[in-house]
Formats: sequence, structure tokens, C-alpha cells
Amino acid sequence: MTALTPHQADVLRFIRQFQWAERRSPSLRDISRAFGNASDNSSLKTVRTLQGAGAIERDFFGTILFPRESLNADYFKSFL
Repeated sequence: MTALTPHQADVLRFIRQFQWAERRSPSLRDISRAFGNASDNSSLKTVRTLQGAGAIERDFFGTILFPRESLNADYFKSFL
């Protein structure tokens, strides 16, 4: 995974926390509202950047998934 900007890391942390709390992936609108974006397009751009960096994956329906190799204890500690 490539290095993330502070904003990208914040969005990634939000996605992870949202999934734990809500038991579902956040929509682009959920992400936009959390970061005060007027448009969902900026959230889509960030999500695509995170996907390109290998930080997340998306399935056929657009659900945000985390790569299996990122699901280890050290990775989780970075978000606490």
C-alpha cells in the first residue's frame, strides 16, 4: 500500500469505524456528510484513490471491503 495523505487516512479511519458501528459500508453520501463535502463526487474521488493505493477494495455492488492482508492486529492498532 502506498503512503496516504492525512485526509485519505482520515477517510479510511472513518470507513473502518463506520463499518464496525453500523455493520455496513458507508455510502458516498455518508462519507460526504462526515467530511462536510457539498458533493458526493469528492468522496468518490477519495474512495477511488484509496482503491488504487490498495487500501480498500470494492465489490460488484460498490461495497467497500478491506484487503485480507490488511486485517491483522498491527493494522488495527494504527486506527486506535
